[in-house]
Amino acid sequence: MPEETRRIVIASGEGVALDVGEGNPPRLYTQPDPALPGHRPNFEHAWLAGSATGSVVQALRSDLTPAGWGEPHVLVKRIGADDGVAFEVIRVDAEDTAHPFRRPRNHIAGHEVLPPPLLRALVGAEACTESFASGPHHQDHRHGIWATAEGWLTVHWFYRLQPGFWSEDAAPGDCVPWLDRHAETPGEPITLNYRVAWPEELREIRVGQTLLSGIHDQGAVTLVHGEPLGVRLVDPLSPHAVPLDALPEGLAWDPDGSLRRLRILPQHLRQRLAFDPAARRLVFSGREAGADGTWLLPNVMTTAERDLLLDLAADSAWQEAVQALLDQSRDDLHQRHRRDGPKALDAARVQATGHATLLYNDDPSLAGSPIGAEVLAVVCPVHTAPLHVLPSANLFDEAQTLHYGASFLGEDERLAFEWAWRPAGPPVPTTPDSGWLRHHPDGSGLSLTIAGAGPMTLRDHQILVRHQGYEAVCGTAPGHWSGATTGSDDI
Repeated sequence: MPEETRRIVIASGEGVALDVGEGNPPRLYTQPDPALPGHRPNFEHAWLAGSATGSVVQALRSDLTPAGWGEPHVLVKRIGADDGVAFEVIRVDAEDTAHPFRRPRNHIAGHEVLPPPLLRALVGAEACTESFASGPHHQDHRHGIWATAEGWLTVHWFYRLQPGFWSEDAAPGDCVPWLDRHAETPGEPITLNYRVAWPEELREIRVGQTLLSGIHDQGAVTLVHGEPLGVRLVDPLSPHAVPLDALPEGLAWDPDGSLRRLRILPQHLRQRLAFDPAARRLVFSGREAGADGTWLLPNVMTTAERDLLLDLAADSAWQEAVQALLDQSRDDLHQRHRRDGPKALDAARVQATGHATLLYNDDPSLAGSPIGAEVLAVVCPVHTAPLHVLPSANLFDEAQTLHYGASFLGEDERLAFEWAWRPAGPPVPTTPDSGWLRHHPDGSGLSLTIAGAGPMTLRDHQILVRHQGYEAVCGTAPGHWSGATTGSDDI
C-alpha cells in the first residue's frame, strides 16, 4: 500500500473527500465476480456520498477483508478528460488513538438514541430489530432505543446490508452486526457507550400531586422510569360501577339525564356518585372541576366519603355496593402502559423524590403518531392547592362545601389537615392569628361542609386550610395555608 495513502477512520465518521475535478466523476472500484479479471469485492462496505464540493468516501468495515487481500482499503477509480485512468488507494481503519470506539458519547435522558450517522446514511436503512441495549433504556414498537434515566447505556447496532456489500452468508436487506469481528465478538456488534445525564430543565410533579396537563390527551402513555419511587400512571376520571337494583327507600334524588343523583350529598360527592336505574348499578366517576377544569375530583373514593355514604342507609345492598365501589376505585390504579381513556401521572404514593420518564404514543395502533418522551422531576414540598367553594345545587339550601383542590388520590389519610376560620372582613389574611377558630378533623380533611342554621351560615367567613404529611419524603414542615371566603364563587 502506498506510503502517502489517505485513511478512513470509521470511528470518526468523517470519510475522505474527493474533488470532482475535470473528466468523469470518481467512482469506487469493485468487481465481485471471481470468474472475471480484476476480482475485488466490497469487503469494506464502502460507498460514495455526495457533498457540496464533490464526493465523500465512507466505509463501515475494516474487519471482513480476508487474509491475502492486503490491508483493508477502498479503490477510487478516476477517468480524466483525456480518458486516462488513475486509481487512488484509501486505507480503512476501524479506530485510532484520536477516535477510539470506547470513548463515551454524551446523551440526555428522555431522548432517542439514534444510530451513528454512518449507519443512518445508508439508503433505506430502516431500524434493525436485532439492535439491542443494556442500561436504563426502553425500546419502542418501531425498535427505536430511548434513554430513560441517567447512567451508563451501551448499545450494539446492526445495520442493513446494501446491494454490492460483500457478505459470506447475508443478502441485501438483511441485518448484520457492525464491526463484530473487530470487537472479537462474532455475531455481536461492537459496543458503543453513552453517558446519559438528566435534562437541565424539567417540568415538576410535587409529592402527592396528580398531574393531567400534557398527559391526559396523549394517544398512549408508558411509564418507562419511576416505578420504584412509587410514581403511578393512572386514569383518575373514568367511571367505576357496581351492581345495585335500587336506591334505598327515603333517599331523595334529582334527575341528571338518565342518572339519579342524591340530593343530600355535598357537592364534591354529588358530582361523582350517581345511580343508573336502567343498568341497575351505582356509578362513581372522576371530574375535572372548576370553570376551567384546572383541578381534580378523582374517581378514587376516600374512606371518609365511604363512611358518609354508608351512614345514609342501613340497607345491606346499599352498604355492600358502597364498599365495593371503594374497593374497586382503589384496586390496581397503576398501569405501566395506557392507551385508551384519560391518563395522569400520580405521586400520591411516592416513597422518595427523583425522576419519572414517560414515553408518548408508543403503541402499534398509533402508527401515524410521532413517538416522544418527557422527563419530570418528582420534588418536595408536598403538593398544595387552592381551596374551592362548592355551593349546593339547591339555591335555597343553606349549605356550602369547601373542598381542597389537591386530591391525593385516596392517600389523603396520610395527611393531617388543619382548618381555621373567622368572620369575613378586611384585610384578607394568609395565615390565621390567635383570634381564629381551629378544627382538626379525624380521617380525611379534604372537605368541610357548612350547613344548617348557625353562625357559619348566617354570615360569610374566611376559611383557611393546610396539611402536614409525607414526613419520610419531605420532612415535617406543614404546607402553606390555602384560603377562601364562604358565599363566594369557586376560586
